[in-house]
Amino acid sequence: MKILAVNFGMSGFAGDSNQLFTITKNLISLGHQVTIVTTDANVWKGDIEKSRQYSKIRNILHNSIEKVVKVNDVPVIPLHCTIHEFGMYCPNAKTFAKKIIKDYDVVHIFNWYHHLGMTFAQVSHEEHIPFVISFYATLQEKGRQYKKFQKTIADSIYTKKLISKASALHSIGELETQDYIKWGANPEKIFRVDNVINLDDYKTTNPTNIFERLKMQKGQNYIVFISRIHPKKGVDLLLNAFSRLLNSGLKTILVIAGTGSEEYQNEIKTLTENLGISNFVRFAGFVTNDEKLELLKNAKLYTLTSHSDVHPTAIQDALAMGAPVLITKACDYPEVEEYDAGIIVDSNVDSVFNGLNKMLNESNLEQLSNNASRLIQDRFLVGNLIKKYEEMYTSAIN
Repeated sequence: MKILAVNFGMSGFAGDSNQLFTITKNLISLGHQVTIVTTDANVWKGDIEKSRQYSKIRNILHNSIEKVVKVNDVPVIPLHCTIHEFGMYCPNAKTFAKKIIKDYDVVHIFNWYHHLGMTFAQVSHEEHIPFVISFYATLQEKGRQYKKFQKTIADSIYTKKLISKASALHSIGELETQDYIKWGANPEKIFRVDNVINLDDYKTTNPTNIFERLKMQKGQNYIVFISRIHPKKGVDLLLNAFSRLLNSGLKTILVIAGTGSEEYQNEIKTLTENLGISNFVRFAGFVTNDEKLELLKNAKLYTLTSHSDVHPTAIQDALAMGAPVLITKACDYPEVEEYDAGIIVDSNVDSVFNGLNKMLNESNLEQLSNNASRLIQDRFLVGNLIKKYEEMYTSAIN
């Protein structure tokens, strides 16, 4: 098959874009021809550290507009973005889509609410080219409150129509499947394919000084949160629950790794100070892949207390490293309880506190760790799931 994938960015260190690389490389290894169309936008505008990390790839994209260039050994065609704030608007998107789209058997849109994806979906429909959309939780109501006005306009022009016109809809979790149905999708066009794991990506390549940087001893007990620092990720819930945990007499460290807008990061640090727990919280900021793996490998447990999410890849990272997890129901990972790899709680302080207290005082963390590894082996390996992508594309084409 000749497959055209469309996404707004190519950062590689964030969950969805890393999925795109992994899926594309495995499809190519099976003999398919895959090309990615993206933008040269600063997709991390507002996040200083991630913008800096992304600048090298962005420069490559910016210097190769409408030409094929290799990024991480994958063929990519970047288009120029002129307005970051309005869905990373690319003025030549429609013209370029019409120019190349008939050369492909199927178009796969990764993520939504970006101008490039919506335009390529619309042109695919107009030119009768099968197209698949992966919304990656962007239809969730809480997530849609961010830039609500712009998204409401996009919904009226594109979303409602193209959900019904799509040849297939890719769902990464049950909550997303329900969202599709609420938006009027035909259930027979919905394909559940989980985020994929390549275990080769979970081998450290270089030693790090992450514990020295955080003024911690290797082997010291700690809980770790690794994700984007964003209101929907529930860092406020975690800090309030952790404060209660300390007050109950259980002394441990909470490591918070990740970045976000400077304003929200400062808000979270102020909350930490107001709770009087600064001595027990370490803010790691942006961490490299090796630092992330080392933090997960040595943690007592990983936690993600999201208000809104669908199968975030950060949880798979933790499970792949054998870390037991405490997550909220909003994360949409029922497999965690099915395999007894952790605890699922409600998105409130009492529930998070009770879950942390139970895991640290009562649970057999070694057994949970073994179960986490088994869950990854059984359900999320790319070698097994890539066949489902082939089946989804074949169904879309037929």
